[in-house]
Amino acid sequence: MLDSIQVAHQTLINFVSQPINPKQLEETKAGMLRAFPNNYSSNASINAQLGSLGFYNQPADYLSNYPKLLEKITLQDVQNALQKHLHPECLTIIVVNDKLDKAALETTLKQDLSPQVHSNTPSVEPIPKTIIAQPAKEVTDEPVSSPDDALASI
Repeated sequence: MLDSIQVAHQTLINFVSQPINPKQLEETKAGMLRAFPNNYSSNASINAQLGSLGFYNQPADYLSNYPKLLEKITLQDVQNALQKHLHPECLTIIVVNDKLDKAALETTLKQDLSPQVHSNTPSVEPIPKTIIAQPAKEVTDEPVSSPDDALASI
């Protein structure tokens, strides 16, 4: 389990810190453009699109300008957004496992972060919080009741 947490954490760090692949960005934008008409495939999806315009306070012509706006997105725009919104050094990791070595996990996560911490990122804690929870109780088919339960009357 420790290995899988480390791989996921390191992948997130790499995703934030390494440049985006230009080919992948173009393929993603092309895929989003191809999928765009699916947003209008039913009355419900059209209603959802119109609702999102109001929710996100978008201009009335946003949907007609969407392809042009999508085309304008650059590698630097994506990298800036990732670095603005994803902060691996501020994660809270919740692990439900009574056999996990908390000290080993903290050491591993610190090693993952040490060369990557940026000076412009918020500093909540130098390492992710590690919370070790007790395993859940076994589930049974018996109904749950308390002494205060009374029969309903109609």
